[in-house]
Amino acid sequence: MSLGKNAWHEVRIEIQNLLSAENPALRDNEALKNECLILQKMLRC
Repeated sequence: MSLGKNAWHEVRIEIQNLLSAENPALRDNEALKNECLILQKMLRC
């Protein structure tokens, strides 16, 4: 949080870009998806 509003804005933009259906970086890389993403059904509240 100490990085400031602009830094967090840039992080949010990059995350949105990576999660975009048009971006093949994560979409087409099963190994990376399995490492980076957690299935919602696997989470405990």
